[in-house]
Amino acid sequence: MKILVKKKSLYRLFSFMHFVLFVILTIGISATTSATSTQYFEYQKFEDFQKGEFEGTTLNSEGEVHAGWDTLRMELVEESGVWSYAKGQGDDIYLGTGNRGAIYLLRGDRIFLLTRTESVVITAMAVDSKGNVYAGGMPGAEIYRFTPEDIKKLLKEPSTAVLEKWKKREYKSEKKEFEEEKVKEKGKDEKLNEEKLDQGSLKVKEPQDKEKGEKKEQEKEGKGKGEEKSETKKRIGPEPWAKIKDAEQIWSLLFDPKRGVLLAGTGPSGKVYSIDASGRINVFADTGEDHVLSLADLGGGKIAAGTGNRGRLFILDGAGRGKVLWDFQATEVKSIVKLKGKDGEEDAIICAVNRFKSISPVSVSKPSISSMTKFEIKSFTSSTSLEGEGEIDAIIGKSSKRVLLYNKSAPFTFLEVNEDKRKVYAGDAEKGRIYEVDIEGNHSILFDFDERQVLTFCMSCSNPFVGTSDPSAIYRILKGSPAQSYFVSEVLDAGFPAVWGKMILRSQGKISWQTRTGNTEKPDKWWTEWSKPSSASSGYITSDSGRFIQFRLKVPPGSSVWNARVYYLPANQQAVVKEVTIGGGESKGDLLGKKFTEKTRDEIKHDPVIEIKWNVDNPDGDEIAYTLFFAKEGEEQWIPILKEGEKLSQTNYKWDTTSIPAGYYLIKVVASDIPSNDPKFAVSHFKISKPILVDNDPPQVNISVALSGATLKVSGRTMDNFSNIRKIQYSIDGKSWKDIFPVDLVFDDPIEDISFEVSDLQKGAHTLTLRAWDEAWNLVSTGENFSIK
Repeated sequence: MKILVKKKSLYRLFSFMHFVLFVILTIGISATTSATSTQYFEYQKFEDFQKGEFEGTTLNSEGEVHAGWDTLRMELVEESGVWSYAKGQGDDIYLGTGNRGAIYLLRGDRIFLLTRTESVVITAMAVDSKGNVYAGGMPGAEIYRFTPEDIKKLLKEPSTAVLEKWKKREYKSEKKEFEEEKVKEKGKDEKLNEEKLDQGSLKVKEPQDKEKGEKKEQEKEGKGKGEEKSETKKRIGPEPWAKIKDAEQIWSLLFDPKRGVLLAGTGPSGKVYSIDASGRINVFADTGEDHVLSLADLGGGKIAAGTGNRGRLFILDGAGRGKVLWDFQATEVKSIVKLKGKDGEEDAIICAVNRFKSISPVSVSKPSISSMTKFEIKSFTSSTSLEGEGEIDAIIGKSSKRVLLYNKSAPFTFLEVNEDKRKVYAGDAEKGRIYEVDIEGNHSILFDFDERQVLTFCMSCSNPFVGTSDPSAIYRILKGSPAQSYFVSEVLDAGFPAVWGKMILRSQGKISWQTRTGNTEKPDKWWTEWSKPSSASSGYITSDSGRFIQFRLKVPPGSSVWNARVYYLPANQQAVVKEVTIGGGESKGDLLGKKFTEKTRDEIKHDPVIEIKWNVDNPDGDEIAYTLFFAKEGEEQWIPILKEGEKLSQTNYKWDTTSIPAGYYLIKVVASDIPSNDPKFAVSHFKISKPILVDNDPPQVNISVALSGATLKVSGRTMDNFSNIRKIQYSIDGKSWKDIFPVDLVFDDPIEDISFEVSDLQKGAHTLTLRAWDEAWNLVSTGENFSIK
């Protein structure tokens, strides 16, 4: 379902803030200051621009965007991907597809479905010197051969499907509608396929439909006559020319002109087989690896072989002879080409090397398109996802490796060399792109297709083409530039709703730009439409305020752009004081509980300095200024704690309460982001602590003693002007302290009476020491001397 976006207004929502932004821009405040100052997004190098989308444009390694090449597209509705190709006679291109094992012929502007096969996927194709076409499939490791005469016969069959109608490519950013959800119901899917067929897509009736009908008729006849029904299954397509019994997958095919044999790289035993003209199969080399994914003819009878799952490059000299030239310590060497040296330079072997975080086994029944790089590892499940990185590496001579291109988020699928231009082309498996790279590592993005994976292509053919998957499509590369060629940025996130300033370009030629904005991470029906095109190299953005923005550059032939800036001012975010905690003093809520009854003698100490701490949520990272206040509980007069002119930016403060009268107080912490903002837009927030006790006055103690033989009788009273009495202890002759309880047993009042006896005292002089604490741990002590006669 697609919904047309109707923009409500192109006028600014906050005209005054735009005026403020204009002032800020004109005085040139740096974009590298704090989060709520003017900032900008900038595209200025290859790594910046490659995050966007190239709709008929290209990007070179210098970070320059140019107009690219026009394309025509044809979707193969019944297929899941175009996996392989082989160049035939003249302009003929043979295509191997999945998941129906179908083989197509691309001839000029026409596509012919030649045949289906018993294989699920045609993973590799080759053509020999006589024009015979070979197709290798999996599962089953079957190889099909078609002579030129076979091809002619297939083309004459009335069942051969033909499609001649190509479509101009429709770019994502040009569509006026957003796709809200995919069509899931079967009936809607069928209707969609019929519409695609009418527009030039290819839909071929399944051959087995006829078989099913015939089988049903046979079953009916059999039942009527009391006969048993036949379970014989009719084979789809041609018989295999050769079947490698000791293999399950054929990953690569190469015709070796020197030996006059077809070479097949296989899995899961990592062997290369040779098949002669009669179909006789022999082991050409046993790499000892799991899979031989790629083969390349290096000349002079030497064959390069790339393997997985350990990513090694082999050089094979003949039956049973070879060596490891390079161990990439990677998952796979997916594709190999040879680039001849120039002016005495050594030849280079160019390899597509991929590393995956995890590997899934090949599904031999119905592999997904991502299975093209999955290998048989029994410890992994079939649902394991493929996340990895890719490199284009050059092995020069016998001991030199050079990384020509690195992609941290996408594996590479296929390589092709153009000897005349001394360029190598590489397709990726994640963003649907084709890269161009030279031996020095200079690189460009040539094409960026809507499909996720580029599996095969021929850029050097007289009629260049590209085969993709997810979904399956064929592109024809035209000589001229498209009528509309764009670069579309990634969705840029200001972090918070923002007011947009200027778009500033550094470019050459007639570049125009547009923007669209919204508050969702991906453009949807709630975003604005693209703004009216502007050709100004420096102009104000008219799209509505929002958190997210995208810009689109129209790049006509002969023009280029290499720098783009989008200025903005994010909305100021309030810093919130989350919690205020107190140390040193005691809060009212902490007066009860085990905390105080478990304190040791060494820990019992009064401190008039109270440490105030607080936590702050500062979402935009502004510099924060703090002010502190105190007020007596029950009163509303807030008194500053900080001295005049004192500034506080840290989230803790030590407050000396020596001169503060005893009582319960509240602490207010105020956080303001005024250091980072215009006073008109600065915001603040405060948090008030729970009541805390401030008491720096010790209690008073009055006691009297009396003797009865060897027993000392003590009575008295402890008093405090504000706090409850917390603890009382006594000691005889400076020995250990012993706790005593008040007469009513509970410490719950500023006045507590005491009465206790100490018996079995020795004759002679003695000293009684008594000490008491209030709730603020203010300490008082007193004593009496006495003698036992």
